Amino acid sequence: MANRVLVLYATRAGSTREIAESIGELLNESGMQAEVLPVKKARSFEEYDAVVLGTAVRMGMLMPEMVRFIRKKKSPLAQYPVAAFAVCCSMKKEISEHHLAAEGFLDPIRREISLISEGLFAGKMDYLKLGFFARFIVKKMVKSPEGDFRDWRKIQKWTEALIEQLQADQTKETVIEKAELVGA
Repeated sequence: MANRVLVLYATRAGSTREIAESIGELLNESGMQAEVLPVKKARSFEEYDAVVLGTAVRMGMLMPEMVRFIRKKKSPLAQYPVAAFAVCCSMKKEISEHHLAAEGFLDPIRREISLISEGLFAGKMDYLKLGFFARFIVKKMVKSPEGDFRDWRKIQKWTEALIEQLQADQTKETVIEKAELVGA
């Protein structure tokens, strides 16, 4: 089992942070040790066995700090199992066109590193957490409704599947290590 998991997130209004914290709690409940940090505070990965990256999507784009981080750290990240999730309000409707478009949101990450799991989640729109300019654009141009559209059950199921995958991957490594130790 992966012992320590680093969960990094990039957010503007806090919805992605709350999802990252929930994922961290579920990882901890499974017996893993998860540390949840904003991507800007990430330094190194040596003490971790896996990494989860979470980012908000604004106007169809990932948070620039997450994209910069991945580009800068792609070599070290390649040494770890990495999962990623994106949070955007367009995922609030179960419409296939929205889901097809949302799948492309993770392309900037996929171009840089391999992912063992991907999650796409609806977010929360709280006008009070937006600056004046962003609030104007969202209300008048994008016409995004205010509300909490996160599906916590979907987030939990994705995290549970990720936990199973991390446990299975670690089990394979342990079996190989034991086989090498006994000279098999």
